[in-house]
Amino acid sequence: MHTRRDRSLAVVMVVVISAIILGAGRTDPPIVNVYGDSLMVQSAGYFDAFTRIVAQGSDSVSSGSAPCDWLEEMKADAPTVRPSAVVLEFSGNAFTVCIAGAGYETPAYFDQYENDVTTAVNEYVKFGAHVFLVGNAPAVSQVHSGDTHWNRLNWIYKSIAADHPGSVTFVNAGASVMSSDGKFTWTLPCAPIEPHCGADGTNTVRAPDGQHFCPKTPAFPVEWKTCRVYSSGSFRYGLAVAESVNRFLTTGSAPSYEGPPLEPNNIAPTIASGQTDPYSAPSP
Repeated sequence: MHTRRDRSLAVVMVVVISAIILGAGRTDPPIVNVYGDSLMVQSAGYFDAFTRIVAQGSDSVSSGSAPCDWLEEMKADAPTVRPSAVVLEFSGNAFTVCIAGAGYETPAYFDQYENDVTTAVNEYVKFGAHVFLVGNAPAVSQVHSGDTHWNRLNWIYKSIAADHPGSVTFVNAGASVMSSDGKFTWTLPCAPIEPHCGADGTNTVRAPDGQHFCPKTPAFPVEWKTCRVYSSGSFRYGLAVAESVNRFLTTGSAPSYEGPPLEPNNIAPTIASGQTDPYSAPSP
């Protein structure tokens, strides 16, 4: 049985070994820029932990943001910063001024996401960067509403990556917080390298809102990034992205798709068998 200390040591060893492998033959660490919304806000700490020894860059992440909020910054960074890799994680927000007028999950909304992400991709690819487009998992609200559009952005990102072979990778990171059969789940069996494991051998991977990762609702803005308790969902999601980026930095190439097969489009998500909301359990 793994102890918490064993798992912590395992995490450290993974990071150190990755640093040795990726750092071999390099005089300067590569630059990795990250742009994203609240899912990446909550995962950035783990992503950084698995890449910071071998990568330098910036985390331009903000809750509620969409690709259009970062386009001008990305257009400026592409020719000046010239990162080796770029991570774009946007799960579908439509709150900010640059996207709100399109409405949520309307044809105009999906067209704008596709156009804005494609614009960002083309800007970075033009200057030699490899772009990683990060997929998302369904929220419990989308399960309850029978939202058949929940997966459409994933398929759009997958298509953009397929249109840029050798330069863009779609990472199905959403699968890291879903059940093995591709369904919404509140908990998952503990992974061997996790620094914490629940007494029953599982960890909660989704937040009380059924959308984010931190098991404790953030009380202050800063807690969106530094969860007050261990966040298994953040760990898994951040690691899934970091593994893809690290493989690219090691080999200099990456496939157009990484991760488990993407769930079919236009099908409403469902909850994994036996799952109950851990936050709504009656008090003893």
